[in-house]
Amino acid sequence: VKTGKGKKIMENIRSILHEMENEENKLLKVRRGRLLENNLSIQVITLLIVVLAFLFVLFLIYYLQKSIIKRSKNLEKSEKKLRKTEQKLSLHVKQTPLAVIEWNLNFEVVDWNPAAEKIFGYTKQEAIGRKALDLIVSEDFKELGEKVWNSVITQKRGDRGENDNVTKNGKVIKCAWFN
Repeated sequence: VKTGKGKKIMENIRSILHEMENEENKLLKVRRGRLLENNLSIQVITLLIVVLAFLFVLFLIYYLQKSIIKRSKNLEKSEKKLRKTEQKLSLHVKQTPLAVIEWNLNFEVVDWNPAAEKIFGYTKQEAIGRKALDLIVSEDFKELGEKVWNSVITQKRGDRGENDNVTKNGKVIKCAWFN
């Protein structure tokens, strides 16, 4: 094998093996290149997805912020209108010649306008917190007054009525009530 034809055959085999090794190395380089390209493509795609998600979040934040600002401005306008309406109503209640009395569910005075002071003789401070039955309802009407009040707070009644009431100095006056 070391001389002659055997030597020549062995050299050919070595040459073929060497070529095969070179081709295999070339193929491995191509595969590595493709793997690197694929990895790079995956990284680029991942980066693109992250960037798009970030942009979406930024857009969402912008939209929400804009919506909150708009709602806040609308709320401010509504609050301003409400304050103006409350001021008008308060002015009407203070300036009306009719007694306006606000009661709580226990039939105690919560608010008492100037006309109520003039008609019944009690100041606002004297009337606040007092029960109607002890303040302006005549003895003859106390039992019926309790029934009327109960029907008003249970929504069974709440329209209009007339009865005798008593002022601070004991004078009996005829009053029309709108509940």
